Amino acid sequence: MTISTKKGDFGETQLWSGRTVKKNDSFLDLIGDLDELNSALGIIRSMEDKKDIRSLLKNIQMINFTFCAEIACPNDKKSKLKQRIGEDELGLLDDWVIKLEKNKQIDKGWQIPGDTKLDGFYNMGRSIARRTERKLVGLNEEKNFNNPYLLSYLNRLSDLLWLLGSITK
Repeated sequence: MTISTKKGDFGETQLWSGRTVKKNDSFLDLIGDLDELNSALGIIRSMEDKKDIRSLLKNIQMINFTFCAEIACPNDKKSKLKQRIGEDELGLLDDWVIKLEKNKQIDKGWQIPGDTKLDGFYNMGRSIARRTERKLVGLNEEKNFNNPYLLSYLNRLSDLLWLLGSITK
């Protein structure tokens, strides 16, 4: 099997559902932002010294694949998905946010990103998560993904990335 199928040479691609869409389709734009977020998380993970946080970041990257599948899947086929974003995924982020907010060294005020290289990358990931969240709001109004956890997950993920960046200072 080759990675270069040449099927996308004319500006279209095929979704998991088998549906063919233009490459500028709003679904693909959102999935592209999730892909960019996963790449940023990969850079962060490669730089992070703390083993538990590296493990968390890899877990989030895997969850983001589930997120992409859920976005790409039409509502009438969602029952075929092996996993969807739900309480467990949101709970993972909530637990970490609660844990990190107990850190007395975190300045809860507005911060300029980049005091450390890792802080800069965490904040880049946070801003990608926020952009993805904004796009999801608009697309959800149009398509209704039938999952209230999607927006909560992205919102909490950006909070978590901000907190993780803050503890690197």
